[in-house]
Amino acid sequence: MELDPPKTPASVLRDSLRAHRTEQDHEHVFTGADGGLLRRSNFRDRFWVPAVAGLPRRGWAPLLPGFHFHDLRHTHKTWLIEDTVPEVLQHKRLGHRMRGVAGIYSHVTQGMIDRMLDGLQRRWERSTVSTTETDSPEHIPRAESPHDQLLPQCSHQRRKPRR
Repeated sequence: MELDPPKTPASVLRDSLRAHRTEQDHEHVFTGADGGLLRRSNFRDRFWVPAVAGLPRRGWAPLLPGFHFHDLRHTHKTWLIEDTVPEVLQHKRLGHRMRGVAGIYSHVTQGMIDRMLDGLQRRWERSTVSTTETDSPEHIPRAESPHDQLLPQCSHQRRKPRR
């Protein structure tokens, strides 16, 4: 098993993850139960698939069947567009560089960041469901497909899942 650096040096989460790591009693942020490295396939099988596809033997209803981990990036980008976040901040947020003149003369301001975070906070607050002991996952309204709910205008062609 090998560790690689973040996808891009400009990764927005890099600094947050470094800060979080200082609070851990081990070197890595995401670990298995024994504190060792968490393999991609183990994360997928143990955490991701049960969360999105459900785990009937534990009474977990499906949340977003067919939703892939990378779809989170597409969803986030779509939300940024819907919230009219400036393109320069979208690029920075996703760890991309803007090309051309726009990349030279466009800069992210604290006001842009604050408005983006306010929009994401509003989305979070609208998405949370108050639960009681009588509530169950089956009572949470679901769209017919993940794209209907999260990516209404997405034309991204989905690849077949790896087995």
